[in-house]
Amino acid sequence: MRLTYIAKAIIPNEVTHPYQIMKMCEAFANNRVEIDLILPSKPQANKKLKGTKNIWHYYGIKNRFKIRKMPYLIWIDSYITKRYFLRFLPQITLFTTFFIFHSLIKNPE
Repeated sequence: MRLTYIAKAIIPNEVTHPYQIMKMCEAFANNRVEIDLILPSKPQANKKLKGTKNIWHYYGIKNRFKIRKMPYLIWIDSYITKRYFLRFLPQITLFTTFFIFHSLIKNPE
């Protein structure tokens, strides 16, 4: 079985949400599910973890899975800050296009 897990999270991060995402993907991988974790390629929000190169060790993941980075329009965040909808619309359009192509190629269930 193939599964695609989509998350708009910054990994690695000190908050619990990315930890839960990584552990869920590990649980799927432990049950023989071929999993792709799709994350935005955002710059690190946490400066302390910027040098973390081995996220598997950081989260204690034993059964590895694929992590794919989707395009993220960084310049929109700084250019249009007051209008969230105008910032969100191009990003979600780009992400949807990326995910459609990914789904056509990988054919997840």
